[in-house]
Amino acid sequence: MRSGRQARILVAIAAGAALLASAAPAAAAVKPSVGVYSAEPKRLVTGYQEGLFALVRDGTKRRIVAYEGVAGIFYPDAGKCDGESIPLTAASIPVSAKGRFGLRDRTEARKGSLLVVWKGAWTKPRRVEGTVRIKYGKCDSKFDWVGKRTKPAIRP
Repeated sequence: MRSGRQARILVAIAAGAALLASAAPAAAAVKPSVGVYSAEPKRLVTGYQEGLFALVRDGTKRRIVAYEGVAGIFYPDAGKCDGESIPLTAASIPVSAKGRFGLRDRTEARKGSLLVVWKGAWTKPRRVEGTVRIKYGKCDSKFDWVGKRTKPAIRP
């Protein structure tokens, strides 16, 4: 038989564990809305390149692809490491059931290769946020970005 003090300690530990379990946010799955998205750095800077991509449904799965009539998938770029608009070499990027994606893409450029690490997650059906890291030569740029579903100005 336990003493009263041991019983109180066990009850306090169980209550604390229950409190921690209820306080931990559950990773809620957001079903991204299919359509065309534009993306830009979260903190606006002059000379940035807008990201432009489409989200399509392929059966029960979703994936990011190039918008029809555009040369490829364009990620948002703050313009610190490269002065050119270079699309990703990937033809599509899978999006998880929880509305998340990640890609590491290397593109050959004039002076070596451009490395893009692009990650994101839908926070609402028509809103996506994430980070982009771009390495080109000695330049290394990382920034937060935000995107939303839009009606594209570019018409094929």
